[in-house]
Amino acid sequence: MKNFLYNKKTILGLRIFSAIAIFILIVVNVLTFVSGEIFLDGAININRLNTVVINFFTIVIAVFVLFFPQKFGLIAVACFLYMIKIFVWDKGNPMGIMMASLQICILYVRGFFMKHKGPKIAILSIILIALQCSRLRFGAEVLFRDLVMDMGYSFVFFFAVFFIVGFESRNRSTEKILNLALYDGLKESDVDLLNCVLNNQQYKVIAINMNKSEGAVRNRLNKIYDAIGVLDRIGFLTTFTGFDVIFKPVEQPA
Repeated sequence: MKNFLYNKKTILGLRIFSAIAIFILIVVNVLTFVSGEIFLDGAININRLNTVVINFFTIVIAVFVLFFPQKFGLIAVACFLYMIKIFVWDKGNPMGIMMASLQICILYVRGFFMKHKGPKIAILSIILIALQCSRLRFGAEVLFRDLVMDMGYSFVFFFAVFFIVGFESRNRSTEKILNLALYDGLKESDVDLLNCVLNNQQYKVIAINMNKSEGAVRNRLNKIYDAIGVLDRIGFLTTFTGFDVIFKPVEQPA
């Protein structure tokens, strides 16, 4: 089993997405400067300046994801910045709630909510409510209208996610077993390593318990992650938490 978020096609898609995002954001920033939108009546347009700064920061993130696609969780940081900017400055813009929804989805698949889920959800909810209330400066009517609009957009977004997740789960095996014998280059001793990871042991602790150097443990686990198609520790945990890790060679037919 391979998590579709970590297979080669998805990694390629993330790289293509990053390259397109870099191109679009560079063009947008250049056009903003050329058109003079940064200055309004001789004064700096703070709204446009904020957009340019966030765009530049997102370009840096996109470049990083282009070379290290397994770190796509950083996109959530860009979503957070755009969310704040849109809620505070742009009334009637539904992209604020869309950015918030995308941020939550990215954080979820990257395992952000695996620990201390309650407090993290509470903090994110408080931030979102505070940002919504910031639109009171445009008037109660604007706040109410935008709130209803945001509820509609977020409902459609999560409804679509619900159908996609339901389809994926229907077509996924319910047997939660990871058989390392099915992957080239893996050994029976790798079972113990992965069980330590599933028990949330740090690499340093694993190395001490196994009388190995931390570097040797890290290198071996990276090879295992690559073999099973998850790329890193977080990818492995989000994909295989709750699985039984075994090494059972498959008998070849006579």
